[in-house]
Amino acid sequence: MQILLLQLDGLSHTGLLRVFRRGLMPRLQDRVDSGRLRLRAAMPDLPSGTLSFHAGLFYGHSLPIPGTRWWDRTTSQVIDATSPASLRRLEKTLFGNGTPLLEKGSAYGAQITGRSASHLCVATSRSQILRQLRRIPAKGLFSAALLALEHSRREVAHRFHGTAHRGCFKPKNAPFRHGIYGPMAASVTTDLALQDLHNGIPIIFANFFGHDTFSHHFGPADHLVETLLSIIDKQLEKLFEAVDKQAKQCDVLLLSDHGQAPCQPFHSIYGMRLEQFVGDLGRVTAVQAHLPLRVFGSGNLAHIYFPSSRPMLFHEIKEAVPGFIRILSRHPGIHIVACRGEDGSTVLASEANVVQLPRGTSPPSRLDLGEKGQVIVERIGALLAGQDSGDLILFGKSVDGRLVSFLDQRGCHNGFLAHQLECFIATTAGLELDIPETGLATSLHRQLLSLQAPRREAKESQGHFSIQKSPVDVPRRFQP
Repeated sequence: MQILLLQLDGLSHTGLLRVFRRGLMPRLQDRVDSGRLRLRAAMPDLPSGTLSFHAGLFYGHSLPIPGTRWWDRTTSQVIDATSPASLRRLEKTLFGNGTPLLEKGSAYGAQITGRSASHLCVATSRSQILRQLRRIPAKGLFSAALLALEHSRREVAHRFHGTAHRGCFKPKNAPFRHGIYGPMAASVTTDLALQDLHNGIPIIFANFFGHDTFSHHFGPADHLVETLLSIIDKQLEKLFEAVDKQAKQCDVLLLSDHGQAPCQPFHSIYGMRLEQFVGDLGRVTAVQAHLPLRVFGSGNLAHIYFPSSRPMLFHEIKEAVPGFIRILSRHPGIHIVACRGEDGSTVLASEANVVQLPRGTSPPSRLDLGEKGQVIVERIGALLAGQDSGDLILFGKSVDGRLVSFLDQRGCHNGFLAHQLECFIATTAGLELDIPETGLATSLHRQLLSLQAPRREAKESQGHFSIQKSPVDVPRRFQP
């Protein structure tokens, strides 16, 4: 018996239904419509990002990763989720305890390896990458290259014949390069997963990350993103057909980790980057002559760190920089400023007011958090519970129908507005999973481990291998 985990990175449930309406993924839609796949909406935790989701899914950690880039207070280092070396250090130091979900399994396209025996991820070393690529026959690589070149040629023709918006990408993000990169990655991921299915690998994780990457560069509704989804649809069907044909039972779970929303960079609207604005504001409002601040943007979310060895509370920030939070929360591009209150409360500052919310308290309507306001406040509180989260956490506002991103991108996530805090799960008939309101990734970790347990015990009784079955132990740094 096997488990196949497939991920469509950055595609919300609403986005998937829109894709179905436009006929971009007809094969996947047919499986959903026919009942072969049961589709359900779900809600991830904050930040609504891939690394946070993978940490919960692979290792079962209850508190999330702060974002894409953040400050590690223990080591006094910058952690960058786009750096392979940084991810390897992070996975080694933070995820050593507990039972990895992908032990004895494989992982392709993820950000971290999940301690899998075979992997091709962002955190994979160069030698391991070459080892994995050698598994693909020359014919497979040649076919993937031809597919990529044809896709790129059509995309370049589409853009430079006046049928597409030309200002949606920079020269360094040219459609030709991305047109090659996306289809090749999808094809390589599919080929490796097909080999593992044939070889009986007990659990396989395959992430089609091209949708998320391209949405960042071009926007979620861009033509390149839509054509890539059509290619991914064909790759997914290859995997589903392989599962249908094999004799052994294989449960399939297709999921996404968050949604994407169209955005515009903070600096393109207001003429300066968030780091510059925060630095100028800190110098004006600080009681001390010089107060160095660290600012890290993660899409629609940003962290601000004061020079302190521990997270600062609301009243301490008010004393150190009077008026800083009030001015920051009234900026036209900032929706909410969040920080830690006393006794575990959450302080939220908006253009209207500053509100301190004890645990379990519903937010007032003037904060404009929508129908799921209380759930969002709980998620913000959980994010603040991590010691590596900023002393202040900013969430960008919606300006002229697009969210404000604190990075230079056209599609963003990590926040809660629009469809960022939305994902989906589709399962085959034999796989029954509970979808909780909170802690989605960690809940899936526990449930999938429990599904593997009988299978592992059966193999142990036959003397195949031995697995240590210990409960998930959250590292001390992640405990509230």
